[in-house]
Amino acid sequence: MKYDFSIVINQNIRNKISLVEKYFVTKRTSTIISKIVNLMYPYLKHYHNIAQEGIPVYEKINWNKKIHIRLDYKVYLTLKKIYDDTNGYSIGYVLRRILDFFIENIVKHENIESFLSWLIKLFNSQMNFIHLQF
Repeated sequence: MKYDFSIVINQNIRNKISLVEKYFVTKRTSTIISKIVNLMYPYLKHYHNIAQEGIPVYEKINWNKKIHIRLDYKVYLTLKKIYDDTNGYSIGYVLRRILDFFIENIVKHENIESFLSWLIKLFNSQMNFIHLQF
């Protein structure tokens, strides 16, 4: 089942997304965002283990475009859980942080496969560290 979700973006976010559109088969911003979130889904439930964020701040965006994205319902529920756990202001805030993380690291690793293998190693090391603490 799919969930329709709206998010506002500005030119800065659109420019960042254009940096990674070569890794996807489309140029549609909404489709690229959906694909990024779907790629990141297995790692989202461990988001708090690697995120160094404190209390989220209110994010004022001078947006110039409202887009609709279609997410799998399980992905939406995970985003909603992160939003609830962080006492955030919006799910859009969480989505923009995921996009920032993805874009920053995909540019650094230069392809999706090396980025995902790095992400798997990162999560495995974090999970081992967490298990050692308990």
